Amino acid sequence: MLVTLPGVVAWTAAEGCPGKTYAEGGCPKSRCDKNVNKAKKVCEDATECTVQCCAKKCNNGEGLEGSECKFFAWEEKAQGIGDCYVFDACQDYGEDDYITYAAEPKTSELWAGKDCETIVGGDKPLCDTDFEGGGCPKSRCSKSLNDNVKICDDEYICSVECCAQYCKEHKDFTCAWYSWEPKEGLLGNCYIFKDCQGYDNHDDYVTYKSKAESTPWTGKNCPAVGQPEVHDGTTGDCSKDSVKKMADGGCPLSRCDKDTNDNEKVCDDEKPKVECTVQECEKKCDADDTCAYYAWELKSPVAGVGNCYTFKTCNALNPHSDYTTYLRTSDLPQTETESPDAGIAFGMTASLPCLLVLAACSFQF
Repeated sequence: MLVTLPGVVAWTAAEGCPGKTYAEGGCPKSRCDKNVNKAKKVCEDATECTVQCCAKKCNNGEGLEGSECKFFAWEEKAQGIGDCYVFDACQDYGEDDYITYAAEPKTSELWAGKDCETIVGGDKPLCDTDFEGGGCPKSRCSKSLNDNVKICDDEYICSVECCAQYCKEHKDFTCAWYSWEPKEGLLGNCYIFKDCQGYDNHDDYVTYKSKAESTPWTGKNCPAVGQPEVHDGTTGDCSKDSVKKMADGGCPLSRCDKDTNDNEKVCDDEKPKVECTVQECEKKCDADDTCAYYAWELKSPVAGVGNCYTFKTCNALNPHSDYTTYLRTSDLPQTETESPDAGIAFGMTASLPCLLVLAACSFQF
């Protein structure tokens, strides 16, 4: 029995639903009951798919063990990809966050040109950024779909630089990606992967593409696998006085204090909705003569964009679960007060004795 609270409008099915096709716009905010009808969730989490691929899975009867798929429901989770259910019928059709569609005809070309077979988080692009580029925050390759080794665990944590070296030197398979999670300061857990199917969001890890030219461990003395690494306190050590540039990996999980440092939020996912990539954040800082540091946070993993703060100073570097802080890439332009000739600036000229004995200065304005 449906109980409607006072002042609350009861949900009612739109006209023609649940029988509307994709071309007709489907039936928003609805789903067939997965407990009453034969149902299968064929796209979720690491295997999210586009609505077109969801339709194709229904057309193929995927997951229904010989039954014909007559309806499918799709919910967007990130930009263009999401979860998908297929159904053999649609009894007890009701309100939900999904859009329900009637199955496409066998001759449909809705999914033409879509790669619906490769499991890489639907249409979500794989991480192609190495350590020097800052990696791909808040992501990890699927452990269940790929050959992998947890090369550094809670017992033997390691730096991200050594994680990269263990990936490059692994013998059992060619490691193409590695994911690192900070646990204690600049030491943490490390997974290395042969492939990266099911690449998806993960709150704790940063994923990096292993490239031949990327050697972040240069100058470090990484211990043998399974041996504890002791941080030397200098290499990669992040503090307010030693923030790293993007080429050096930045300072993950940190941000300059907003209350004690002049700052500006130059990319914002709220008002106005103007997000940017980490490279665009870097350029905004370099283009600002007052910016010495910048901090970037990933907000939209599929598009690779997020929020960006620029800072004039970094008198305090605080832990932050979402941001990575970077030192300005280009050199700050010299100000007049920093110039060797600062003492004769501001439109004044000084006589030669002024340069030798301050007491003998005679200024001409």
